[in-house]
Amino acid sequence: MEQNFTLKQCACNAKSRLLQNRNMPAIVGKIPYYKYDTFLKLCENFDTAVKICKLIESESEIINPFTRIIDKDLFDALTPTEQQRYVFRLAEAYAYVKSLYSEMKMSS
Repeated sequence: MEQNFTLKQCACNAKSRLLQNRNMPAIVGKIPYYKYDTFLKLCENFDTAVKICKLIESESEIINPFTRIIDKDLFDALTPTEQQRYVFRLAEAYAYVKSLYSEMKMSS
């Protein structure tokens, strides 16, 4: 049985395999390509992206998600101004990923 794949389908499959091999949460493999770039820029690094996605996928009620997301060693090394910027970037990344997750749940 021969299957016809479009370039877009092949790219989605390749992205999913790549993310599975890097132990990324399932949500990342479902993010539309045009939003994926923004997702990576906001998260800034792989570890932060994983923490945010796993936290959102847990679907538990979280009072202060930043205590679980923040890199304490990095945070302690920053000046107070840089700490504030870091927290704002994390808040923006968390809100963006949470909105993506909500969009994907509604479309499913």
